[in-house]
Amino acid sequence: MKQKVFGFSFLLMGVFLSGCGQKISAPESDNLTKKEIPVTQQQEEEKTGVFSGTMEDLLSKKDNLVCTWSFNDQEKGTVSGKIYLSGEKFYQEFRTKGTEGEDLQSYLVSDGEWLYQWTNLSQTGTKVKVEETKKEASVSDKEGVNSSDIKNVTQLNAVDWNKQMNYDCQLWLVEENKLKAPENIQFIDLNQTFNSFQDSSSQILADTCKICENLPTEAKKECLKGCSQ
Repeated sequence: MKQKVFGFSFLLMGVFLSGCGQKISAPESDNLTKKEIPVTQQQEEEKTGVFSGTMEDLLSKKDNLVCTWSFNDQEKGTVSGKIYLSGEKFYQEFRTKGTEGEDLQSYLVSDGEWLYQWTNLSQTGTKVKVEETKKEASVSDKEGVNSSDIKNVTQLNAVDWNKQMNYDCQLWLVEENKLKAPENIQFIDLNQTFNSFQDSSSQILADTCKICENLPTEAKKECLKGCSQ
């Protein structure tokens, strides 16, 4: 849900004019030393290049960037992608292998509040609140949460915010359309789905506990122990 650097610089040159056998030097303002390179240019150079860190670190830069990344996965082999960022918004596309070895192109786009994800193999995708994806994925130590709950919580973590990656970035002239969820994809709200699952689980547990009341004394005690967990 996990959410993946070229550089450019300007070369300043002195201009020399010649005419009538006389050499005319360029104006003093054009003879810039390395220390006199405009601050804005130096800042742009610092923003580009290879950046090592997490997705959170990359977004915290608040820059308009396009970055490439790749890593090796034991099950899916080499996974590579490209991410476009503008402030808290981003669009990411990456290629993996599907369950049957087919090329699977996956996409993520976030407006800072919602995270949308879909693939090239389906007209249906999912959406989830960004804040939900940032919650700790492992909830096994929390009371009252069973393995089924853990599986559903994990599905909300569409982006591995804490995975260390090497991003190769360059400045990007923002294309607003790239930062919007496509209109031809139907997105299922995972938050709503998960909440419905929790409500259903609670109702099933309540119904089960009612059944316990009709059991013989010893069996009733054992049954109610499960209800209190």
